[in-house]
Amino acid sequence: MKNEYPLNHLPYDSVPSADPIIPPPSHALCMACGSRDSLGLKFRAGDGNTVCTTYQPDARCQGYLNQLHGGMISTLLDAAMTHCLFRQGIEAVTASLKVRFVEPIPHATPLNIRAELTKRRRHVYYLNAEIGISGRVLAHAEASFIRRNPGGTEPSFASDVCAPVWAADPIREGEVSRC
Repeated sequence: MKNEYPLNHLPYDSVPSADPIIPPPSHALCMACGSRDSLGLKFRAGDGNTVCTTYQPDARCQGYLNQLHGGMISTLLDAAMTHCLFRQGIEAVTASLKVRFVEPIPHATPLNIRAELTKRRRHVYYLNAEIGISGRVLAHAEASFIRRNPGGTEPSFASDVCAPVWAADPIREGEVSRC
């Protein structure tokens, strides 16, 4: 497709690693992976365009007794996809997130979380993520993300979203935005 671009692996390469992916300084206070009072999520590079982690939720992550809260499941999936973009050196915000809850997820079991960057079209990135236990997928998501403005301010999701973000994308610089 004419508006799709190859995915790159900067600043990390495509080799799996035990080293955690370091979020950018703009993410220091994130409730999922930040340095203070966060869930403590740490993702590592997987094969290709993937990231993964194992996370042990605690009792504060429950909704119904012994079940992980749906909002927490969504947060874990979103965080995985965000780190997939960090692996590429991209800071972006979630534009859409569609979660499918397949089975109830127990809150006291280690969870395997995985995300993959699947496509880029203009300034929009498309990703998938899943949460599983022992090879069984219990929840999965697909999302799109929009690159953040270089000045650190978030784009609005109105008609002006494309222009400032677009100008920061050297591949598309000078082109007319069509949202």
